[in-house]
Amino acid sequence: MGNLMRCLFCGLLQDEPHGMKQCTRCGGELVFENERLKGKSASYISVTMELDQIYAPSDRVIDRFVLFTLQSPKTVPPEYRAEEQKGRSPVNFNPVIDRSGSMHGRKIEFAKEAIIHSLTYLKEGDAFSLTVYDDHVEAVFQPTRVTKEFLTNSREIINLIHPGGSTALHTGLEQGIAHAQKLKRNANLVLLLSDGLANVGITDLEIIGQAAKKARAKGVTISAVGIGYDYNEGLMTEVAVQGGGRFYHLEDPSQITPFISGELGEVANWAGKGLELCLRLPDGASAMAVTNAHPVKQSENLAVITIGDLPCDSTLEIPVRLSFPPQSAGAKLRIEGDLAFSAPSGAKLETPLNPVTLRVVESRDFQPKFGVVESVLYRVFQQRKSASYINVRQAMASRHRDSFAEEKQVAEELVEYASHLSYDKAAREVEELRFGLDSLRGPSPMAKRTIYDSYHRMRGQKDFRKKP
Repeated sequence: MGNLMRCLFCGLLQDEPHGMKQCTRCGGELVFENERLKGKSASYISVTMELDQIYAPSDRVIDRFVLFTLQSPKTVPPEYRAEEQKGRSPVNFNPVIDRSGSMHGRKIEFAKEAIIHSLTYLKEGDAFSLTVYDDHVEAVFQPTRVTKEFLTNSREIINLIHPGGSTALHTGLEQGIAHAQKLKRNANLVLLLSDGLANVGITDLEIIGQAAKKARAKGVTISAVGIGYDYNEGLMTEVAVQGGGRFYHLEDPSQITPFISGELGEVANWAGKGLELCLRLPDGASAMAVTNAHPVKQSENLAVITIGDLPCDSTLEIPVRLSFPPQSAGAKLRIEGDLAFSAPSGAKLETPLNPVTLRVVESRDFQPKFGVVESVLYRVFQQRKSASYINVRQAMASRHRDSFAEEKQVAEELVEYASHLSYDKAAREVEELRFGLDSLRGPSPMAKRTIYDSYHRMRGQKDFRKKP
């Protein structure tokens, strides 16, 4: 690291340049990375903060985006592993399975096979419950401490599950959440699986999402699996976003087993828990979340971005909008902060973020593309586009939101943002944006693929499909 230098303006980490020590990307001031850390060691979870445009005009309200890129290692360093850990941390697994009439045939059979297969992943000391729902909700297994005897006898009971009537999704989810809070472990997962619409009891997207949000605040992660083409992807992504988990769209029921196994592995094999980015902002500045998956809370000049748990071998990009009050020419607005999280061993770790700096110039000298860091702006655009697709689709599924107004606003904001890219790239991205928005109103397979791809990018999640 001795010859690596960090730009104090755009955030790029680069080899020490020959000659004048200026950033090779934006021309900003450089500092040796070791010198920047000042004796503090970087954590085994790396994080980089980058700025999308390093100049801004004076005497105007300024909006800019910072992009955080987090990377976790394939394995946690030995000194930070849990003492009892033998390959992974203890888990508390609580699947909630739709057994409505539409799940008959291959869907319910593959769902049962997936749950039975997931039990082979569990070990003594883990916790497990199983909830099924149609018109009514049934606890096939109450919260149970896993033993060898339980693993031996559970298969026969699971095979007795048969499809029934309608879909009381909200009640089923609430029971799964209640189960998850009874025998907590290092990782606590509720996995909601459905092929249809919530049509019994509470069906309102926002109310169901709030149940997931409250569970997340109590240390429970909620992921959602949609099967086929008849489920409500707006509802399922709302549950996953608010629950801090992942969303999977499975066209073929035969994929249920590898996806449930993969999701369970992600939750168990975590690199850090309770990750938070703590930003120290200039006076009057504010930070705003792009997605509810990573909410922002601010008190005076301190903004805290909630990330949650991060699995090993993961890359996650998180854009955050920053707004600054009008500034005088010559002002330099510096953003800095820390990444904080808990290691599997229980150790509380903190590492300083690299700072970025926004430079204010005279309005008459400023041009819209002045100081654009195109590689960062392009990645921010992709993340904003993904979050926007999900928000628009959720608005379409909500009885309280005007999806046409939201779609119009999204299109206007993203077209304007894309205009800062090179002409050819901007034209291509605008065309793809409009195609993506059109797909949300199109046939169900197209809309679900767009939403799944968007969630996949936004959450940095893995694809567990069986390789041909």
